[in-house]
This record gives sequence, C-alpha cells and structure tokens, in this order.
Amino acid sequence: MPITKKQRQKRPAYLGSSDLAVILRVSPYKATAGDIYWSKKAPAGEPEHPDFMAVGNYLEDALLQYFRDETGNKIVRNQFRVAFTGRGKGVFAANCDAIVQDKPEIVEAKYANAENAKEYGEQGSDQVPVHVVVQVHHQMYCTGAERAWVVTGLAGFAFTMRIYCVHRSESLIKTIVGKGMDWWEKHVVAGVPPEGAETPPIDFLSHIERKPGSVIDLTADVQVVAEEFEKAKDLEKEWDNKATGLRTKLLQSLGKAEVGRFPDGRTLEFQARTTSRFDKRMFTADHPDLAAQYTEESGYRTLIIKKAKIQGVATDGKETTQTTGANTGATAAA
Repeated sequence: MPITKKQRQKRPAYLGSSDLAVILRVSPYKATAGDIYWSKKAPAGEPEHPDFMAVGNYLEDALLQYFRDETGNKIVRNQFRVAFTGRGKGVFAANCDAIVQDKPEIVEAKYANAENAKEYGEQGSDQVPVHVVVQVHHQMYCTGAERAWVVTGLAGFAFTMRIYCVHRSESLIKTIVGKGMDWWEKHVVAGVPPEGAETPPIDFLSHIERKPGSVIDLTADVQVVAEEFEKAKDLEKEWDNKATGLRTKLLQSLGKAEVGRFPDGRTLEFQARTTSRFDKRMFTADHPDLAAQYTEESGYRTLIIKKAKIQGVATDGKETTQTTGANTGATAAA
C-alpha cells in the first residue's frame, strides 16, 4: 500500500532510500539533490504522483501476495524504521513495503516499465538496477536485515513477476551511510543548498501549504517580475502557435513518406513510438474497491494576475468601486 500521510510528514526529518539514490546520482528519475534539500528545508504538500508510481501502488498487493505464495513466508507490511546504530543513527529512516516475520529480511515491491525491465536479470538472481541496490541497502541498514527480497512486476510483451535476492554488503552500506551523512551535514544541517539549487524548485513552491484567505503586500520589484511574466506568457503562446504551424508544414512536406532528406544531408523523420501505460479507467471499472483504496483526492492552484480595484466616491455621494488595468489572462498551473 502507498505510504501513509503520517509517514509522508516524517520525511523531512530523515534521509530515505529514494533520497540516497538521488544523492548518489544513481536514480533514473528527474529528481535532483536540490529537490531533496528543499524537501527537507521547506516541506510542502505532496505533489501528484506520476503514472508509473500509481501503477506501482496498484500492483503492490499482487506483488507481495506473489512473494508469499512463492516463498511461503509470512510478512508484516508497511513498516517504518529509523537507523539505530552507526553514523546514520537517527537520520536514516526507511518505509519498508514489508518485513519477513521471524527473519532478518525485508521485501521491496517494484514495478518496471518495458524500458526499465531490461535492467533486471533472471529470477532468483541479484541482478537489479543500481538504484534499487542502493535503496535496499539503505533499508537493510535501517532495519538490521541481512538480505532483501525484491519482488518485481516487469512490463513487456507479457507482464511477468520475478523475485530477486540482494544480500547485505557492509562495505556498500559504509559507503552509502558515509556519503549520505556527508551530504546531510554539509547541506541540511548547515542550511546550505547544493550548487545550482539556491532557489526552491517550482514544484515545491507550488505545493507549499498556504493560509486560506491570507493577503500580503508585494514590493515594486515583484511587480516588475509580474510584468515580465505577463510578457513571457504572451510570447510563449505566440511561439507555440508558430511552432504548431511550422510542424504542420513539415508533416505536409513528407507526403506519405516516413523520412525526408534535406539538401545538407540531414533527415526529417516522422518516427513511430510505442509506450505502455496503466489504464486507470479500466482498472477502476474492473476493481472499484481496490481503486478507491489507492486513490487520493488532490487539487491544484493557478497563478493569475488580476485587475486592481480603486475605491472612489460617485457623484451621488455613494461609495463605488472602479477597476483599472487589464486582466492579462496570464496564468500558470501551479
């Protein structure tokens, strides 16, 4: 099951397994060390998860049941543990998908799309992606486990499930803890953002929990930024329209061909791409109870510059409100 709201609220105080994969630069995802820093120093509401994470949440029940059926092990799910020894004591913490009862073992459930599935090896081996190795060693450090089972749903021509076994490596744990704590002390404890991350990313600014109805006065400098924002939005729309028109002309020039060759030797190609995606609508129709269990309501904010209101007095002596300026219509989904 996905981690709870209470577990999410604990994240800023600790270094988690996904954090370490980013800090060590082995994560295949877009997050940066700056994202991790600001998630600790300026925690915000939980951003909406991308589709691949939603797929993993939906499949977790099935994957863990597959592990139980295949191994005969009993497990305790959704366990939170804080490191109790070593340099990372009190800082490293893990949300484990499951812990095996009466054994020093953990279970991590993973979903891999068709592209990422290529990094996984044969059933029963320890051939898993590097970021997964880092994550489960972080979890073994926090729990004291001797090995980690990685039960994985692999997309491809057919969906398959495999179980991998990663044994604890003390030398790797020493490296992970050392580099993780160096980063924590240099940046989080000292309050120094990683290079290039001096300004919080827009995702975090967009999800800051704001006080309903609160209003503050902005400076003239911010007003200049707002005016530049309006101009940029207008230019963005203009260039989007221009790009669409040019793309149409290029496609038309190809006729029924897939590839066109320019005089300078470059080619224009209209390539076919395939992708696998999770059909949430069909899943909800077939399994409404399970879908409801893993669905959270979310909202969003929109940044908009509105007209100013000027208080005046009408000729009949009654107070009136006059608007000035133009609504720019410049909005940005936050």
